[in-house]
Amino acid sequence: MTWDELLDEYRALGGIAENARLDTGPFGRGIFPIEPGKPIRLHTPPSLYVAVRDIRLQDGRMTADPDRVDARALAFFEAYEEYFGWGAGGREAMWQLQEAWHTLPEDVVTSIRALGALEKPERRFAAPSYEFCMHDFLDERTFGRGESASIVPMIDLVNHSSHVPTYTFEGGTGVQGTFDGEALVCYNRCDAWSLAVHYGFTATSPIAYSTGIIVGLPRGEKLTIARNLDPVATTNTLRYPKVETTHDGVMLSHLALGFATAKDLPRAIFRKMMDSRLSSSEADYVFDGIQHYNRTQFINVLRTLRKHEGPLIRTLQEAAINQLETLSAYVGARSL
Repeated sequence: MTWDELLDEYRALGGIAENARLDTGPFGRGIFPIEPGKPIRLHTPPSLYVAVRDIRLQDGRMTADPDRVDARALAFFEAYEEYFGWGAGGREAMWQLQEAWHTLPEDVVTSIRALGALEKPERRFAAPSYEFCMHDFLDERTFGRGESASIVPMIDLVNHSSHVPTYTFEGGTGVQGTFDGEALVCYNRCDAWSLAVHYGFTATSPIAYSTGIIVGLPRGEKLTIARNLDPVATTNTLRYPKVETTHDGVMLSHLALGFATAKDLPRAIFRKMMDSRLSSSEADYVFDGIQHYNRTQFINVLRTLRKHEGPLIRTLQEAAINQLETLSAYVGARSL
């Protein structure tokens, strides 16, 4: 199937593809404008979503449960994955990446584990298999969570930048904008290190989060900082971590330590989260300690990585440098 044939069927099934072509750029294969400087628009309707729970491998090809997916949409999905996804280099790329994770030197693995940023450490460093690689291939492209977790064809061809708008979600999922070069979209609010350990690439990010850590507080309490970016409380458009009282103190779902576009926010948010427990000066002391711990951890990772060579090693080095750069983006504290 050619790209033009795919677009014809995509449009016939309700998809929108305007000024979009497939090409290869600095981020690998992606979407580029046919006419640079004019708007690109891709939009996939829900009728073309395929639930992750329904997807399986059949003779090495990606397919889905025919009892749960419309026949024509299923045929489109199978052709899309065979000619432009899993079967068009996706399978091999995932295998090579997982093999690189699996064969990392032991001291590098130990250093990465110490950061506490991996949701499933055992899986990250496991030996590759096709079932495992399919899981990771889908996980990197999944929209939604739980029962709504789905693959959205065409949209997952667009590569990531932390410095552009995210997807549109009205009547489906879309990407739109005007680009002189490659079309890009912001996948999520991950920081540079999370991009590396989850996707296997890195990029600069305007925000840097703390690694998982437990900190002693004045008066004997403990502060537990997780690295779960989903639970947030929004007040006056600001995103705060969720706060949970524990048997020995308090837990924050996450903690932003650096914010390149609003340097006076990280310390201010921490003060606000802790104002019932700590004075401003006490909160600043704890915040600075968490900052120091994070910077030290990433410096230690860099010291370990520089002993070794390889593409994934270089990606992790760049990710650590990107993380350190954004960690430094905290100056002052606004009133909240």
